[in-house]
Amino acid sequence: YIGKLFDERLAGIPLWAWQRFLCLFTERWSDEAVRAGLDELATRAVALPSDDRADLAAKIREIGNIIARD
Repeated sequence: YIGKLFDERLAGIPLWAWQRFLCLFTERWSDEAVRAGLDELATRAVALPSDDRADLAAKIREIGNIIARD
């Protein structure tokens, strides 16, 4: 069940890749620093024009695909 669950996709990226990505932050940063960094990224992303947001989403998917190859 867990294996199938982590193969599910969020924004086109497998959950196991998201987990791996997020672990990079939590292993080195405090919870507060991770939250603050993600909040800042979200604030900046929302402020972008819609075309730029679409480009950003595509780049994040590209990163997810690279991570998923491991």
